[in-house]
Amino acid sequence: MYLGSKQSSNGYCRPDVLRRIGLACSVMNSPQRMWKCRSLSINTKVHLYQALVICVLLYGAEIWTLLAADTKALEAFHMRCQ
Repeated sequence: MYLGSKQSSNGYCRPDVLRRIGLACSVMNSPQRMWKCRSLSINTKVHLYQALVICVLLYGAEIWTLLAADTKALEAFHMRCQ
């Protein structure tokens, strides 16, 4: 673990990608009332999503060596959140 990100000697990052997706999923599900609130605009919800969820998901992503399956898992999570 380095700064909250798992690193492996061979550059394989799948476990860290899946761990980050799990952490971001828990952040996404914690304020359910906020996401269902009709008084908040879509623009505000998008800004909150970027500030709360995306930063948790992509923390340490600059050291990842992504495979096609990793990219698909990240895209699937992003689409599921939207």
